[in-house]
Amino acid sequence: MWLKYNQLPLNQEWYAADITRTDAEAALRTINQDGTFLVRDSSTKAADQPYVLMVLYSAKVYNIPIRFQLEDKVYILGTSSKGNEDFASVADIIDYFRRMPLRLIDGKDRCSRKQCLLTYTAGSL
Repeated sequence: MWLKYNQLPLNQEWYAADITRTDAEAALRTINQDGTFLVRDSSTKAADQPYVLMVLYSAKVYNIPIRFQLEDKVYILGTSSKGNEDFASVADIIDYFRRMPLRLIDGKDRCSRKQCLLTYTAGSL
């Protein structure tokens, strides 16, 4: 069973629901400011990775999986289990990275040290 309803308030301005990756990227580029972001449903529709956080920074769009651990009922941002914090809800992830810099990892340059705050919402476009 897909846990989309589990913790995510569907009325959040940053939540774009079942938008395609292409449409989500276009929404980010419409605002075109570093730190523009949205959360969309994962195209895999998997219970353990229900959402994706998309962030625009330095003209590049980063797609960061939001995973759900059923046994602990927590959300985790990213693909690695090492050193990742867990959160009670997706809203908690967004609130945290609005205050603390999010490290952005480029698939082609894994040593990249780019980071930004989540600043501008594009989910309601």
